[in-house]
This record gives sequence, C-alpha cells and structure tokens, in this order.
Amino acid sequence: MANSADLVQAIAECIENSETNKASSILEDPKNKESISSNCWDIIHILCAKLNQDVYDKQPAMFHCCEKLLNKVTELSCPEEALLELIEQAECLDNDHRFLALLKPIHNLLKRMPDKRGRSLVWCLNLVATHLSALQEPDCYKFQGDERVLLDLDPATRRAIDIYDSIVPFYEPFIEEVSLFRPYESADKPIAAQRQYQRYVLAAFLIHLLGKPLVFMDLDYDGKTKSRIYCIAENIVGFLDHLMPDLVPILFDKYVAKKKISQNDDWDEDPLKMFLYEDKVPTLGLANLVYLTLAGGLSRQCIPRVYSSNFIFQIGLHLSTELLLVSHDLSVWKGLQLAERLMLIVPKSSIPFTMLDLPVHKKFCTTLEKVVVYCEVEGYRGKGIKVFQNYVMLMDFAAQYQVFIKLFPVLQHSGFKGLLVTMLKDTIRLTLNSVHIPHVQLYRGKSLLKLLEVYCVVPNGPEVDLMDHSDHIISLLNLLWYLSLADGGDVLGLWEHAPYLDRNFIHPLKNGLKLSRAHYELKIHQLEEERMGPQGKDSKKEKIEVAVTVHGQAVADLSYEEKKQILNVALNKFSIMESLLSNIREKVEGRFAART
Repeated sequence: MANSADLVQAIAECIENSETNKASSILEDPKNKESISSNCWDIIHILCAKLNQDVYDKQPAMFHCCEKLLNKVTELSCPEEALLELIEQAECLDNDHRFLALLKPIHNLLKRMPDKRGRSLVWCLNLVATHLSALQEPDCYKFQGDERVLLDLDPATRRAIDIYDSIVPFYEPFIEEVSLFRPYESADKPIAAQRQYQRYVLAAFLIHLLGKPLVFMDLDYDGKTKSRIYCIAENIVGFLDHLMPDLVPILFDKYVAKKKISQNDDWDEDPLKMFLYEDKVPTLGLANLVYLTLAGGLSRQCIPRVYSSNFIFQIGLHLSTELLLVSHDLSVWKGLQLAERLMLIVPKSSIPFTMLDLPVHKKFCTTLEKVVVYCEVEGYRGKGIKVFQNYVMLMDFAAQYQVFIKLFPVLQHSGFKGLLVTMLKDTIRLTLNSVHIPHVQLYRGKSLLKLLEVYCVVPNGPEVDLMDHSDHIISLLNLLWYLSLADGGDVLGLWEHAPYLDRNFIHPLKNGLKLSRAHYELKIHQLEEERMGPQGKDSKKEKIEVAVTVHGQAVADLSYEEKKQILNVALNKFSIMESLLSNIREKVEGRFAART
C-alpha cells in the first residue's frame, strides 16, 4: 500500500463490500505489517463494527471472518496498544457476540506480555466481571424436587451459561502460570512478588464469577448427572484451590473483624486489600464459594480443617445470612443449605453465651424469621424452621437462656414467636427432669422471673386485636399450664411470681379477650345484616371489611363464606385462650388460697 491511510481505507471498503478474501490477503501481506501495527486501532474499530447480532444472524461467514482478521491484526500489533482498543470495543453489555469474539484476541495479547501484564490483567478481568454482573438475573420459578431440572431452560440462565463456558477457559493459562501446585522456578524476589500479585488478582476475580448471576442458578448435584452450570462452578472452585488454599483469614477480616478500608489503601501494593472491596470481591461471590465448599463439598482447600468448628460457624453464619437476605429463591435455598450444613459441623450444646455478643446472631435469626413466614416455597419454610430449631440446640444452657431472653422482643411474627415459646418449654422440661444440667438455675427463681417479664406481656395492652398475636399467646398459655401441672413442688419457683403474672398478664389478657371477642361477634352480626340486604337506613352501612394477608400482601374481594370462616376461626382461637386462661387462673387462685 502507498501509505497507512490507503491501507485502512482499503480494508474498510473490503469489509463494506463483503470482500473478505481480499481483506485477508491485505492483512497477510508482509509488506503491510508495519502499517497494520501503526494503525491497529482504526482497523480493530472497522472489524468490530461487524461483530453484532444482525451480522451474526444474517451474515455468519462475515462475522467469523472478522473474528479471524482481528486475531491476525492483534498478532501484528503492539500488545499494549491493541489491548486498550479491544477492551474499549468489548465494553458492550448488550452485545454478547462481540464480547465473546474479542475474548480470544484479548487472551492472546495478554499471553504476549508476561512481564507487563499486572495492571492489564486487572483491566481485562474487570471487563469480564462487569459484563457478567450486567446480565439479567434468572427468574424465580420456585421449583422443587425434580422440577428443578427445568431451571436450565430459562433464557437468562442459558445466556449466562454460554458466556461462562467461554470465560472459564480464559482464566486457565494464567492460573497454570502461577499455580501453587507448579514447581517454583525462580527465587528472584520481583518475580515472586509478580506471581503472588497475579495469584491474588485471579483469585479475587474468580470469586467475582461466583457472584451474580451464578448465585441465582441451580448448583445442586444429585450424585448422578452434573449440569453444565455445576461443572462451571466446579472448575472455578478448582482454580481457586491452585491460587489460595486458605480463604478463612480473608473471610475473618471482612465479616468478623470488619476490617475497614482507608482512603490511603492501595491494593496495587498490597493485593490482599482487594478482597475488602465489595465491587472487586462481592459478598454473594464469597457466600456462594463457602456454600459450594461446605454444603456442596467441591473443595477441601478453601476452608482447611485446622480451624475450630465454632470459628467456621461464626464466619459461615454471616454468609448464610447474606444469601437469605436476597429475595431470589435459589439464593435463599443456598442460604438454608449452608446454614443446615453449619449446624452439622458444630456439636450440640457447644456454643457459649459469650459468642452471642456478635451482631450476626440477631441478624441471622430475624432474617430466618422472614424466610419462614413470607417465603412462597413451602419446602423452604419447613427447612427454615428446622434450621432455627437446630441453631438454638447448638447453644449451651446459658447461651440458650440469652437467646430466649434477647430474641423474643425483636421477633415480629406471632407464629415464629410461638415456635420460640415452644422451644423454651422444652428446655425448661429438661431442667425439671435433671438437676445435673449446667446452669439449671437460669430457669428458676429470679432468672425465671426475667423470662416471664419478657414473654408474659399482652401486646400493646388489652385494647389490641389479640387475633394478630394469637399464635404466641396460645403457646405462652400452654407453657404456663404445663408448668402448673409439671412443677407441683414449685421447684422452679413459679408460684412466687404468681402475683406478678396475675397483675401483668392474666388480668390484662382476660380483659383483652373480652374486648376482642365482642369486636369479632359484632363483625359477624354486621356481616349477617349485610347479607340480608339493604333495609331502610341499614342501606347506608358500609361493607364489612375482613382483612387477610398472604406473604405480606392483602387479599381482596373475599366472599361472605370466606369472611364468616375467618371470623369464626378468630372466635375459636379466643375460646382456646379463654379455656387455657381459666385453668391457669384456677391454679393461681388455688395457690393463693393454700398460702392464706
């Protein structure tokens, strides 16, 4: 060619006229090597313009030819210059075809610059992470059991799998270069530091791959057939074993010690600090890694067994909570699976009360409560209840006492509170049957009074609608009735506090039940009048509102029969409470009479 401008113009015309063979011959001519190198940005721009969905569908030969020509251009170009242009062209979040087509030339350029790769590798891996993070999340289908094989048919899942299939091999040669399983080749300190830097950078971005959208996909393995996405996750975790065999110190710094990042921190000088940046190493990526390691059994390297089970439990509880907080059903499932596994690695009655000072325990319990109450998948709700029961059983008796006394006031749902009351009853029953249990005095005398002060409270006074609190009130009455029967000798010292119970719980509850029953009986009467039809001034009456909520959402347009059934259920619950309360009052009055 006469000059560089003519060469660029000639290539542009060939591509525009679909003369791919002519364009290829121009690029392969040794005489044009220098011009191609000096004009690589312009040539890359011309070729990348054809890497789009329309050309891929209508002119596949043109698309693949431009891919080959790009590889040829990058072979002849200065790696640093060509890499910058390719990265810019690959920043196309809505064009997967171009992004995937450019991965190979980017990969080849990085391999050509081993001594100058440091920052360039970060740019390229950040490009990959950004593209993945921008992918659409798979929908929530709430499938269970065998139905979950259908999850891989979701369009967003299939798109993500295709991209992961190309990305994972992109990492492999760079991991092999610095693998801890590879014999060490040099004792030179700068080379060793460069290898360590590359190791940490690769590990950080591999963890990023485990975040969105992978965390929202089905990664369970039934022991028979491995899905494509499971194999991808398996490869990523396997790569991490080559780079960082122990992630526990990083997890501790980030979630237990809560190490902060200062403005002066530079992870270029200390790449370990990269793991503290949420945008570089997202929490969901780490949570998914720990899930795959502990619940999925994919690695024994990331979390070595040299650490105590209680220590791993504290770290895992943080990450399980983060998974449960995400509204996607497969993230919730992973959180439950991880929590269930954590309960198995810690011996029962082994967690002391001193460990409960960590805020994660409150956060875990309140998050689990929302899953148990509001999750739309029945199997998840049932698993959540079992996880909570096992969690409490991990505590020793002193720690259980702290859970009972501190958790009840922060719980929101009456049904979940009722579950906690039932567990309290079981614990007290154990202390009655064995005087040799450590800390047995925590459930007697003044310590028992503290529990009663927390639990035996009529919510918001006697005027409250007791139907909203019926589950835990019935559980409380069952607890008191059980204690009155099982502890005839007053070993617990319950009857010392009978005046307190009568004044602060029994009497207010009796009045509250009267008001609530009257309110619901009035509603039933009004509902019957409404059904009879408008007569005289009754025609001006408004419709009777009966509110029902499912998963936090109000259900509208209830029929007469449905409204009547709901109101009758409320009256039945009031009858149960009144019956239990009457029996308890009789016991209390009998104790008063015996003492006088």
